[in-house]
Amino acid sequence: MAPPAASLDGLPTSTLAHPLLQGGRPPYPHKFSAAQLEALEALCSTFVPQVSSPDGSHREFYELSGEADAEMVAGRMTQFIHPKLLRRAEEVLGMLSTPKSTPQYPYDKKFSEVPLEEREKLMYQWANSDDDDSRLNFKIFKTFILNTFYSKVDASGYNPTWEAIGYAGPDPNSMKATLPPKPSALKSAVFDVREHPDLRAVLKHTGYTLLDDISHLKPALLPSNKLEDGEDVIGIKCDVIIVGAGSGGSVPAQVLSTAGLKVLLLEKGRYFAREDLSLLEQPTFSELYEEGGFLATDDFAYSLMSAAVVGGGTCINWAASFQTPPHVRQEWAEECGLPMFTSEKYQQALDLICKKIGVQPNATVESFQNAVLRKGCVELGLHSANIPRNASPEHYCGCCNMGCRRGMKQATTETWLVEAAAAGATILTGTKGLQVLFTDGTKKEKKAIGVLATTLGDQPKKLIIEAKATIVSTGSIMTPPLLIRSGLTNPNIGKHFHIHPVLGVWGYFPEEEKNPGASFEGGIMTAFSAVSARWDTVGYGPVLMTPSFHPGQYASVVTWKSGAQHKEAMRRFRRVSQVVLFTRDKGAGSIGVDKKTDEITIEYTLDPYDEEVCLEGAEKGLRVLKAAGAVEVGTHHHDAESFTFGKSTSWKEEKKRFEEYLASVRSKGLKPNRLPMVSYHLLGSCRMGSSPENSVIDAKGETWDAEGLFLTDASVFPTPTGLNPMVTIQSIAYCTAQNIVEHVKSSK
Repeated sequence: MAPPAASLDGLPTSTLAHPLLQGGRPPYPHKFSAAQLEALEALCSTFVPQVSSPDGSHREFYELSGEADAEMVAGRMTQFIHPKLLRRAEEVLGMLSTPKSTPQYPYDKKFSEVPLEEREKLMYQWANSDDDDSRLNFKIFKTFILNTFYSKVDASGYNPTWEAIGYAGPDPNSMKATLPPKPSALKSAVFDVREHPDLRAVLKHTGYTLLDDISHLKPALLPSNKLEDGEDVIGIKCDVIIVGAGSGGSVPAQVLSTAGLKVLLLEKGRYFAREDLSLLEQPTFSELYEEGGFLATDDFAYSLMSAAVVGGGTCINWAASFQTPPHVRQEWAEECGLPMFTSEKYQQALDLICKKIGVQPNATVESFQNAVLRKGCVELGLHSANIPRNASPEHYCGCCNMGCRRGMKQATTETWLVEAAAAGATILTGTKGLQVLFTDGTKKEKKAIGVLATTLGDQPKKLIIEAKATIVSTGSIMTPPLLIRSGLTNPNIGKHFHIHPVLGVWGYFPEEEKNPGASFEGGIMTAFSAVSARWDTVGYGPVLMTPSFHPGQYASVVTWKSGAQHKEAMRRFRRVSQVVLFTRDKGAGSIGVDKKTDEITIEYTLDPYDEEVCLEGAEKGLRVLKAAGAVEVGTHHHDAESFTFGKSTSWKEEKKRFEEYLASVRSKGLKPNRLPMVSYHLLGSCRMGSSPENSVIDAKGETWDAEGLFLTDASVFPTPTGLNPMVTIQSIAYCTAQNIVEHVKSSK
């Protein structure tokens, strides 16, 4: 086996990282039966079979099979997939392990007994079926099996496929951390409740008042949260309780702490300092992302990338730092009845945020993918511009979606939270909010008085926190369920959910002389094009950018028609440049809670207008890739056919063929689960507005349903912005924090 591709001071990179972010961890537990595992093994060896090398090179790679991954795949599905989808997967495996023909399974033998060629044929039929269930089944297993095979790493941080696909592992430049670590007040202010059994001592040591008597808070508990007689509950009193230590929770933590208020933050995710990071794909996604990076809509049609770590999205985003666009601010002021957004106060907040997190527009060296995007736009005379980033011009890292080991990206763990901790704030990790507590009353007569929470781990413990102001900042997916489970009934909670749906196209650039580099190297986003964004008209359309893909993510996105075809596609991973379209969506979905199971529901259907502009953007992206010099281009539809340039007898014939190809791409449409689609921006599910009839919170960030409850995450966006939302989240949170200071002072 080859040694790890990247090392520092002679040690494998994984040995320098937090144990949870190292390779070689045992599989997660599961309850699949032996028969289900046998069927899963057959599926794994179908998606990743042993095949012959077409040219005799990298024979070991082609001879690898995914069969041995079944236990790992079963564990990851059990750990991360939505319970409803897990039940479906178990049912499908049951069908495949039963020698009985069905409409979906036309064999009178177990799937494991069906020849490989027939198994591959069946999977391809599922992928392109008109039956929604068949496409869903294919997508679930393709995603988990291929992601697992290409992202798994052993104890030395190595995957045996990397050499053949040209992947270097964690970028050595990105691994050059500031060792020893830079001193930070944040480290001493974060306490993982799973590692501190005497939590009372921790809270007392950090200056919080412990409540000997919590009887005055118990009436606020809903029946589902009533405490057991004799249950050990820790009562805490502070000025402000913040649920969620992400982008939107970090800013008010700093503002309120530096104003002299005692602030406590609860975060269900962990805290990883920069020196803890391994930049290894599978363990990193498992710990830093919601559901390990497998969070999705209920129909699995849209993957939803959401952080689950202290610092939130600022730790895993791609550094793009746009201010709220003028046309969006105008829309919020005029159409949503929120004049604050065209005020000087809001502009000052935007500027303050950008200064705090070091936003600047330059990149000393542009990555392969961004150079392709920029060149293609220039060749076609299309708009292109620099992306402002919260990192220095020298920041050249393709691993920002797994954290910034060098500390060059100014996440809130490098800025706002450090200052909040220095001012006395404390973060309890491994802690989940269960219910916001209220006094009796209706609407504005009702007051938020704190939060009921639980610690995670083997010995959970209840916390009941009394506070003068309560902030919920758990993100657009998690904030609505917490409000619903707290008894709030505003019908707008969970509605107006936007995702900036992302569609990708690709181009293959085999030669490195004119455009050196690899798809996974360098700044993820430094260039963009607003050619299809419609900013000067309706304001709803896509912008063209470049993504971050490491082997596991890439493998689960690339078209699969057979095991051999997919391995050939992976061999080109290094030199395939992606263009992705972030679409400002008119359509909206919803977040809710199933009344029977208490499971979170996530619904989203692409609006016809959004589908049309997405496809228009895909066409633009393919033209850009062609103009940049791609020898082959394509989409990720399950039945996608690529277009190879230079095979026509004349320029006119090739132009005609390419136009016909583009027309065929548009004709395929974007039907759910016919191709992978994803979202990196989850917005608007508890939006701000001018009245309780159309929104959840008012212009001050306070809920219409109860006084003293404030929301400060991306769920408050009145409409989507169409661009990376980080600066907007923090700017709104900053303005809201000023209002909270006044609220707390007036309540004394």
